Amino acid sequence: MTKTYKILAQEIIFADQPQATVIYTVPEDTQTAISSIALINLGATQAEYNLGIVKAENVSSSVGVMTRNVYIIAGTPSTVAAYSTDGITWTTVSMPLSSGWRSIASGNEKFVAVATGSSATAYSTNGITWTASTLPSSADWSSVTYGDNKFVAVASSSSATAYSTNGITWTASTLPSSTSWLSVTHGDGKFVAVSAFSSATAYSTDGITWTASTMPSGSNWSSVTYGDGKFVAVANAFAVAYSTDGITWTASTMPSGSNWSSVTYSDGKFVAIAGIFSSAAAAYSTDGITWTANTMPSSQRWGDIAYGEGQFVAVATYSDFYAYSTNGIAWTAAPMPISSSSRQSVGYLKVSSLSNNLSDYQIIIPNRFIESSAVDEIIGGITLSAGDQIRSSTESSNLSIQVYGVEMT
Repeated sequence: MTKTYKILAQEIIFADQPQATVIYTVPEDTQTAISSIALINLGATQAEYNLGIVKAENVSSSVGVMTRNVYIIAGTPSTVAAYSTDGITWTTVSMPLSSGWRSIASGNEKFVAVATGSSATAYSTNGITWTASTLPSSADWSSVTYGDNKFVAVASSSSATAYSTNGITWTASTLPSSTSWLSVTHGDGKFVAVSAFSSATAYSTDGITWTASTMPSGSNWSSVTYGDGKFVAVANAFAVAYSTDGITWTASTMPSGSNWSSVTYSDGKFVAIAGIFSSAAAAYSTDGITWTANTMPSSQRWGDIAYGEGQFVAVATYSDFYAYSTNGIAWTAAPMPISSSSRQSVGYLKVSSLSNNLSDYQIIIPNRFIESSAVDEIIGGITLSAGDQIRSSTESSNLSIQVYGVEMT
């Protein structure tokens, strides 16, 4: 008997938010041989999707949320940013304003970016589409963080700080002194901020009311992070300090006299990078106290570092380079996905790419992209049983999915 393959299902998805769609369900008492599945981007911009098969025995019993990793790089001044799902391959996107994007934080399934020299801020749920918002005042906003269901931003050359429970609407507050607040972080129930050219630091249990404290020296404290029960801050020269409560600080020593620009914690270690021109200095520590010298893959002014799901990503300023590492020790350099600017910032967020989707299924096509008006296709070799489903997840608009095959009773 000759089998005639035909279109078994066709679906056009219009999605501005993460969405899971059942494209085709095999009828009862039937098997289906799939000859091909074509995905066509009908929209004007690049579309992202994945495609999977859900077995009948899991259709009603397994519910979960699919997620993907998203890294974002934004520069200053610029309207262009870039995002990546692996920290290696990047796609450019547009920011809503041409501003000096200085710092990026993530929380509550949202990216938030703040800009220097303005009241500009922006937010995104996926790192691709950004919406402009406004901070309470125009200031040199230098750093933003997230903790205890709150975004908190601080400004340089000012006592200005602001907080937001949703990353969209902000309320002004005040730091204990007017100085160059360069970095803020959250850990163990406290927000902690450090400042440049000063021994001033401050802490807050709610991100609203702040109390002054003191660093071990008046160094150019450029970055602070939290991990493994410690706050750790880095500065120029050999300066590094740690605190178990964010209030009382102890000085330690870095392995080289570099201008340490950024520090982060994950995967069991603190990792710091240096920001002097033509510097390849880096260092790591498992306790935030004793540090080991390391080398970046290129002599650059490394400016910011972030970690997400198995990958550290560092970006350079006044340069066209970034670097990535799976362990914070061995680094690989690559060209910057966006043109060089006076400063680059990097952030990470685990994004829910769809809701109410089955978590136990066979992925046919993992997260990938289709250019506008292009076609992606998988060919044959798929036999499904009664009740099995083909499902797609996407947050892009105008994606047409066509399933070709034959149903066999």
